[in-house]
Amino acid sequence: MIFDAVAIVVSDEGCGALLKEGAAIDFAKDAFGHLKAIGHSPQALPLLQKAGVQPDAGMVDLTKG
Repeated sequence: MIFDAVAIVVSDEGCGALLKEGAAIDFAKDAFGHLKAIGHSPQALPLLQKAGVQPDAGMVDLTKG
């Protein structure tokens, strides 16, 4: 079986910097658009929201067991 996923793990400061980078926003948007599972830290939520990512079963908060 093949798994295809991304992990976006950032600090608050790191996310703030990425919110100004079109490539980072496009990365998150493309991952969602191509139906990749997205693991994320809670601090990454502003980036995901800016990219238009809608929470679904393919999104996993990596801080929750």
